[in-house]
Amino acid sequence: WDLNEQIGMADNLYLEGSVYPKNNFSIFSIYTPGVSFIAYFLRTIGISEYLPEFLLIISSLILFLTIILFYKIIELYQKPNEYFFEIQIIYTLLLCFGYVHYATEFKPDTLAFLLCFFGLYIYQKNKSLRNMIFGSILIGTSVLFKQQSIFFIIGLIFYSFFNLKKKDDLKFTSLSTFIFIVTTIYLFSFDSVFKYNYEIISDDGFQTI
Repeated sequence: WDLNEQIGMADNLYLEGSVYPKNNFSIFSIYTPGVSFIAYFLRTIGISEYLPEFLLIISSLILFLTIILFYKIIELYQKPNEYFFEIQIIYTLLLCFGYVHYATEFKPDTLAFLLCFFGLYIYQKNKSLRNMIFGSILIGTSVLFKQQSIFFIIGLIFYSFFNLKKKDDLKFTSLSTFIFIVTTIYLFSFDSVFKYNYEIISDDGFQTI
């Protein structure tokens, strides 16, 4: 039903010109509308009849890319175990099967944190100014998919607080935080986004924090 809500928001945008409903009978999601933009794009290029199936395929690819990304991040610091993927598969099926089922429904959490970790990976791989900016943009815009990516920002801030001598990392954290705040303020400046993602009490909203 979460995915259908995002698809419903894409339908609202396609048919009425607004992501959120103009009447009380149209469905909407309490999540920020990032996935609905993906659904809207697919619909505009002619994929509508099998839209849920395409989105489920994309969600599975996102989960797969997340596992690959974790491998690449480990690779930056040490040579991963040669049986990394075998261990990962066993670990995932035994201890994380519930989350795999959750993620492949195209819950926006995985995509939001994929953007965060990919932004961090790009920066850590080569701490150039270009990579710092690009990585910060990926992290800062993750809020478009899920509010909980704020905890990634909090993690960066805690890391920088205890490593103040690492000036480049401090700049990266500051830039990521700034872009995240600007994106959030812009996103919640829309009355409908503010209403459905903050004012309506839910366990996923900013209000509960």
